[in-house]
Amino acid sequence: MPKISSRNQQIKKGLIRNNPVFLNKSKNLQRPVWQQLAIALERLGCNGNGASVGRFARQWGLGISTVVKYTKHIITAINSIGNNYVQWPNSLEKQQISDRIEQSSGFKGCIGYLDGTDVVLEYKPSEDGEIYYNRKKRYALTVQLVCDDLKYIRFANFGWLGSVTDSTAYKSTPLFNEVNKFFSQNEYLLADCGYQLTSTTITPYKQPQASISKNTFFNEMLAKERVKIEHVNGIWKGRFECLNRIRT
Repeated sequence: MPKISSRNQQIKKGLIRNNPVFLNKSKNLQRPVWQQLAIALERLGCNGNGASVGRFARQWGLGISTVVKYTKHIITAINSIGNNYVQWPNSLEKQQISDRIEQSSGFKGCIGYLDGTDVVLEYKPSEDGEIYYNRKKRYALTVQLVCDDLKYIRFANFGWLGSVTDSTAYKSTPLFNEVNKFFSQNEYLLADCGYQLTSTTITPYKQPQASISKNTFFNEMLAKERVKIEHVNGIWKGRFECLNRIRT
């Protein structure tokens, strides 16, 4: 039997059960929270036609609006405790992360990896749809993520439109604008060439400097190390299939 993580044990104890979103004054009581959770997680874990609201309505014997409402309830409840799980590392954790990364790849002072990823929209938004259109020729939202070497998400920033570059989106975040709050001296993140090189964001060399032998080696080591954030993107979207193409 698989070992239940401490995080899952906490969720199992009912951290969302008493959220006010599950209370109402109507005589028609809501379904139990565990059923709402089951409906929402199955819906969030599906993509394409499998994510059809009508399918879940028929499967659970509910109205379409009720399926949507239960999904919103669960997202609201989980968001209310999100800061307990997605946390920027404290000083001790940053030192431990830095030590592990230095030992594995030589990047002294690195405390994580930064990347942007698309959350693709199935349809063009009806209002100002063109500003969601990105360089990959699809409508999307842009998400900024930071993970550590153990592939835990440590920071997430949502809401930017697909046409916005990763660098621009990152410049709006507290990590960029409140550096002293998140980084100690000589601490930094590894990022790809889509970001601006700063004291807290280390990026690959660009051409023509990238052709120099030692710089080529540096770029290879950086890419090999920061591939972990690419893995996180895949794990995240693999668990929540809806993020690969949101039907809205």
